[in-house]
Amino acid sequence: MESGEDTPSIEPSERGSERSYSPGCDDQLFNFACAPTFEPTVEEFRDPTAYISKIRPQAERFGACKIKPPPEWCPPFAADTEKFKFTPRVQHLTGKWDRECPNCGDYKSDVEKIYCCLCYDMYHVTCLDPIHAEKDDGVWWCSRCVRGEEQSRQDSMLSDQRYSLSQFGDMADKFKAEFFNTPPALIPLKTIEHDFWRLRASPEEEVTIEFGDNLSSDEYGSGFPKSYHRSDPLEIRECYRSPWNLHNLARLENSVLHHVKEAQLHVPVVDVGMCFTTHGWVQAPHWLYCVSYLHWGEPRTWYIIPGDSAETFESYILEQSPPVPSSITPEKLWSADFPVYRLEQKATEFVIMFPRAYQLNFSHGFNFAECVLYAPPDWITHGGDCEAYYSSKRRPNLFSHSEILCRMACSWPNLDSALRPAVFEDLKDLLSDHRTQVKKAHRKGVTSSSKEMMEAMSWGERRCVICHTICFLSAVTCSCDSERMVCLDHLNCLCDCDFSNYTLRYRYSEEEIPRLLSNLSSWVEELNTWQQKVAELYKSLSEKEDLDTFKKLFSEAEESQFPESEQYHQLKTTIEEATQLAELCSQLSNRKVRTRTYTTTDAKVKLSLDELTSLCGAVADLACRIPEGDAVINLSKRTENCRRLALELLAQDLPDSSELEECSEQASGLDIHFPEVSVLKQRIIQVEWLDEVNALREAPEQVTMYALRRLISIGIELPPHTRVEQALTELQVLLRSVEDWQERAKICLDVKCRQNITILESLLEEAKSIPAYLPNIQALHNVLKKGKEWISKVDAMQKSDEFPYLDILEKLVNQGRGIPLDLEQLPVLEQQVTAAKAWRDRTSRTFLRKNSLYTLMQALAPRTVVGVESLHTSKTLQQMQYQQLYQSSDINSVDSTTVVQVFKKAEIQEMMSMRELRAQNIQKRMRDPGNAVYCVCRRAAHGLMLQCELCKDSFHASCVPLPKTTGSKARLMTPAQQIAAAASKEVKFLCPCCLRSRRPRLETILSLLVTMHKVPVRLPEGDALKCLTERAMNWQDRARQTLATEELASALAKLSVLSQKLVEAAAREKTEKIISSELKKAACKPELGINMMAIRASHTTGVEKYHDGEDHNTSFSNSEHAYSSASKSVQGACAMSGTPGNKGKLNLHTPLLSLTEAVRAQLEELMMEGDLLEVSLDETQHIWRILQATKPPQNYKYPDIDDIEHELMASQVERERIMNDHKKERRRKHSEMESPGMSYPVPPRKPRMSFPNEFDKIRRPRLKGMKRGFKRDMGPMRGQRKQTDGRFQSRKGKRGKSDDDNDDCSARPCLHPLEREVDWVQCDGGCELWFHLFCVGLDKRDVKEDEDFICRVCVGRGSS
Repeated sequence: MESGEDTPSIEPSERGSERSYSPGCDDQLFNFACAPTFEPTVEEFRDPTAYISKIRPQAERFGACKIKPPPEWCPPFAADTEKFKFTPRVQHLTGKWDRECPNCGDYKSDVEKIYCCLCYDMYHVTCLDPIHAEKDDGVWWCSRCVRGEEQSRQDSMLSDQRYSLSQFGDMADKFKAEFFNTPPALIPLKTIEHDFWRLRASPEEEVTIEFGDNLSSDEYGSGFPKSYHRSDPLEIRECYRSPWNLHNLARLENSVLHHVKEAQLHVPVVDVGMCFTTHGWVQAPHWLYCVSYLHWGEPRTWYIIPGDSAETFESYILEQSPPVPSSITPEKLWSADFPVYRLEQKATEFVIMFPRAYQLNFSHGFNFAECVLYAPPDWITHGGDCEAYYSSKRRPNLFSHSEILCRMACSWPNLDSALRPAVFEDLKDLLSDHRTQVKKAHRKGVTSSSKEMMEAMSWGERRCVICHTICFLSAVTCSCDSERMVCLDHLNCLCDCDFSNYTLRYRYSEEEIPRLLSNLSSWVEELNTWQQKVAELYKSLSEKEDLDTFKKLFSEAEESQFPESEQYHQLKTTIEEATQLAELCSQLSNRKVRTRTYTTTDAKVKLSLDELTSLCGAVADLACRIPEGDAVINLSKRTENCRRLALELLAQDLPDSSELEECSEQASGLDIHFPEVSVLKQRIIQVEWLDEVNALREAPEQVTMYALRRLISIGIELPPHTRVEQALTELQVLLRSVEDWQERAKICLDVKCRQNITILESLLEEAKSIPAYLPNIQALHNVLKKGKEWISKVDAMQKSDEFPYLDILEKLVNQGRGIPLDLEQLPVLEQQVTAAKAWRDRTSRTFLRKNSLYTLMQALAPRTVVGVESLHTSKTLQQMQYQQLYQSSDINSVDSTTVVQVFKKAEIQEMMSMRELRAQNIQKRMRDPGNAVYCVCRRAAHGLMLQCELCKDSFHASCVPLPKTTGSKARLMTPAQQIAAAASKEVKFLCPCCLRSRRPRLETILSLLVTMHKVPVRLPEGDALKCLTERAMNWQDRARQTLATEELASALAKLSVLSQKLVEAAAREKTEKIISSELKKAACKPELGINMMAIRASHTTGVEKYHDGEDHNTSFSNSEHAYSSASKSVQGACAMSGTPGNKGKLNLHTPLLSLTEAVRAQLEELMMEGDLLEVSLDETQHIWRILQATKPPQNYKYPDIDDIEHELMASQVERERIMNDHKKERRRKHSEMESPGMSYPVPPRKPRMSFPNEFDKIRRPRLKGMKRGFKRDMGPMRGQRKQTDGRFQSRKGKRGKSDDDNDDCSARPCLHPLEREVDWVQCDGGCELWFHLFCVGLDKRDVKEDEDFICRVCVGRGSS
């Protein structure tokens, strides 16, 4: 076929290709126009018949239309995808149209062929009977079509497989993916459409597909719910009742099919499609409407030929060779100028096919559609034409149109009002034609007649043998063959017999036919009369009728059940508008606040002038007359007069405010809003605003920033006016000046942005020229005043001869920091304060211990309270003596002389108090009846008691810190050993009440004083330090003078000789110990015996020489060295004199030194005063050693170390017991205070870790590392342990028996663990000694990295 330039063509292409065949159109393949799409509202969607009737004039010329339901309409899918099973048809999609003859099953190209005009099947003429092979005017039907049998499609047959919906979907998706070699979701619709038409045009290619075609919903199931249960969701029940449910649509009362009960035309059919499945150019039977709904799945494309071109299209098909509708392609339709329209149906969309329209649709993939036939009232005309056309084409109809009309006429009371006019008009014409045909039959000689109940016969028994029409009103039979029946149109074709042998069979007699129409005719006459009355009402607009007349006609239509025609809706609309206008006019006339207009329901307060004009126009245009309209017209006139007056006032420059108010009140009383009303109100606001501005100018103290901003904000919103703009400009200038001044004032008041005083003074001067209230002006005056006062104070302080005290200076600095001014002296004063505080902190670190109970002033100044009572006296009472010196506000009232005098008095009082206390304590100890209290715990004496060398009071060894020891061996002493040394007077013991500080050396104190003199600030602590230094130096001078006397000098020389002997004896003892150890080792090795004898001989010779020269070098050239040597040797001498182990070396039975009582009393007085000083001086040690050497030896019973350790442990256990008792008592009181109804859980106590008795104060260690090594097979570890990063070590092997191994563990006693692997822990308290974990009662699991281990020795030192 040749095609023109604009004819679309389909060229063969590969699968999946995409081509554009219509310029300027990318979404479809052909340039066919699209059928319309409608989107009804929820209200319109409620009545399908009314909505389809509404859109029919616009959509019928396209043959079909698409309807998109509202989003609220979402019908659920009622079919079960697994239970819905069907046998599909197999369809062959190809351009080859050669078919087999149904009779012989063969295709013969050389035999004459004939095609059925109804089913388009091909038959061989030789395979037919001669009668059946004849054509009548080119029209021929096969025998099956003549008998009305259902035809099977020639291009399809039933498949041999049965599917469920899910199985069919899997097959369809698989086919589509394999055909296009692309996932189904990614294939464009235009590509599928292109390949569909390509396959239909290509005779060389064929594709086999399957689809479910015309599956009865009663047999297979439906996508719409056909029933429901009470437990079903609401959407299922709503969809079941919905008129758009296809099961309900054909059965609607206003549908003609509601009255057709014989044929199953109202049952929906289901189509299950896949890619390329098609229904080629089909027409709805009996020219009915067809409604199709796509439940889900991929789209379907529709091609539609309107019903006006249906007859031409049928003729065009018969002209084709072969005459097969499926062979019609878009190119042929394009070239034949057929009006073809296109639709794209997607899921949840309806397609409405109008009567007689032809359509071809195909699916783009797997989908589920459902369709049903439908006959609204307007179809009746099409039904009569269809029956006549079928009769002319000798096509069998589905039902008798005349029978349906008569049935509806007989039951006209139950007939829908929309059907009555159409039934009456069509039945009237039908009966008129029937009378004419009956008369013709009588004239031809048919005299015999009989009445028959045609509806009792089946449709096949009363079908015309010529045109296949179902007869109802009348039919003709012959006596030769009573079963052969023809209609009156084919009376001549019945048989060859004479007409006198014919019998006319009729359903209604001549008398019954008028009665059939009488009921409907009376109703129709009433309807026509009513329509004429309505038409006359709208024609006579000059003389309008009252609203009651319209309401009467509308009530008549309601009572008579007239159809809702255009006149009905017009009358209803007029009544509604008139009622609404009457109500609105009544509200306006009664001066009520209106809430709605006649055109809208939006809330308003007043009508506008345009709305009033529109309202008057609506009243004038209303088809009826309402009494309230006159009042509205009168209101309109008054509104025009008020508006004219407003325009005159607004034309003036500044009208009188009273006239403006009067006009505004008049306009407000009209309840009508016109533009001039708002302008009047604006002009009133302008005048009031100007008056307020003038009033504010007259009172500058009220011109605040808030008032200016408020007036400016109001003025900006006012309409433009000359005076308003001028006043607004002045206010804005004034506001900017106030804001600028305020911003600069805030900067001056900000402490971070310090300004000069001159800037502040200039800012205050500028404020005088601003006629407004400035909030920060008073604050600036205060700042300026404070700044000048501060500067005057600083000047006065700098001019003074004395340095200021730190408290006064710090107070002055804090005041200066709070003043937001640039003060030049402030940084200098801050530096002085910082330096003074730094000196005080340094002095505190020098004198005070960590967590000391005393302040620096208490440590430096003389004691106001001595003895144990000082620990129970508050710091405030102790400082009262010194605070009274600085209570005066005059800094010159306290000078250096006064401070020295106060300290001198305090020193004298301290000496007197200490003498009295020493005497009391000595007497208390001597006369103790057993109930005297001692120590800081204020308990009786028990266990080991230590006597303080200063206050002579006794203290429990477990209650006070251990005495300070010196030397390398002293650091290795256990607490018990230290207590034993203090008890035996080997070390000097001072109680916590007498030893208040670290007692630095005099050289350190002098460096602090030098630093203090560099700071131009006075501190009370500095004055106290000066007095303490002066007192210490005076005491040192007196002590040196005393020690330089002949008697004390000889005593020191004697102590020096004794010290030298003790040193030599200690060296000899150490040498003997080393030699003895070596001899023990050599005893196991005989080869070393000779060498060891030589060593022993040389040692013996050296000892003899030592004894011979022991009297040499007994004097010291330096007296200070002699003091030190003597003081360090007295302790050893005293200890050796009474120790059994030292017998034979020094055995003194008399005191080492003897002094006169005067000298001894002088030394004791110096010793007491020296111990009162919180300064470390060598002279105090010298005097104490001399006094110790002058004491007569006594038979001291030195305490056993094990007893001391046991006493310490018992004391610790007792303290813990007391603490536990206190805790239990607190818990008991807490539980008693709680209400009986409430119970609070008491957290369980954690189990206390058990340690050995000698380590009761040990802390859990922190794991710092673990190192393996030190195997026993490598020999014993000698010397000092190597320091490592970790504190834990592990040793493997058996423990040796050497003495050095016993010294490794610092625990006393060491438990000598015998495990193969021994773990160690190092102390973090300062001594850095090593201990076995086993010896301190710890396990390896108890060791943690984030915890410290402190041995008992360091715990005791820390508490001191």
